[in-house]
Amino acid sequence: MSVKEIDLNIQNEYAPLKSVYMSDRQNPDHQGFIGQLKSLGVDVILANKTQLSGIHWPFLRDPFMVVDDTFVLGGIDRGADNGITTRPPDILSTAGNIYDLIHDNKFTWYAEAVRDKQNIPVILEGGDVIVHNGTIFVGQGGQFTNKYGLRLMQEQWDKKFGNKFNVQPIYMQPEAQVTHLDCVFNPISEDTAIVHFDPIMPASRALIKKYFERLITLKRSEYAALAANVFSVGDKQVFVEKRQERLIKELTKNSFKPIPTKFSIPISSGGSFRCATMPLIREKE
Repeated sequence: MSVKEIDLNIQNEYAPLKSVYMSDRQNPDHQGFIGQLKSLGVDVILANKTQLSGIHWPFLRDPFMVVDDTFVLGGIDRGADNGITTRPPDILSTAGNIYDLIHDNKFTWYAEAVRDKQNIPVILEGGDVIVHNGTIFVGQGGQFTNKYGLRLMQEQWDKKFGNKFNVQPIYMQPEAQVTHLDCVFNPISEDTAIVHFDPIMPASRALIKKYFERLITLKRSEYAALAANVFSVGDKQVFVEKRQERLIKELTKNSFKPIPTKFSIPISSGGSFRCATMPLIREKE
């Protein structure tokens, strides 16, 4: 199956998963995860290794995202100290076999406006973008996505979809040094989300409570171990690191079907299940 043969569709984080884009990392945890996804009938499209060579992105959620029927190329600027100096032309080549198969009208390149008028980088990363039906939550105050990325997304998304989506920022405390929004907040159904409230600003805490009737809250130690960064594949099935025993029990108690999976090697690199996946298609509900 290729992208040109199917319709991109991402309306939320938990509808049944049909197709996902991933890197082909050669470690047993990542390869085991890929195998489990395939065993569930998910079409796993792997990034070409030559396209990723020299680019230090083990997690394809960083530069890419799909919202509705549109593939979005974000903006990344990590700086030389972090080993990532790649700017948009190289990000585009990284998309490789995906970009070549998507029709132009289904591809949005936010990073073409890489700097604002004051020459400040416009940064928008997929870990800070969470789609929840008619709302797109965008993390602010974390280490990467900045206000210029948020503003660009608001402006461009309004032009493309009008009132179909409401772009809603979630503000985090800058001193908390949260990597991405999906490290502290992750919807797993229409009315349920996993959350660690401590780094989230009070007004955004209230907003999350308004959207979700049930909240599975994490302890600080669980947050530090990236417990929030689970990955939902539909029918209430959720990939969760097997060491997160309390979270697994909470998910089960709330009628979810956790899939305990070893993922300690990718977590040691700073990302877990959601970071490692870039969904292309979820079933329309």
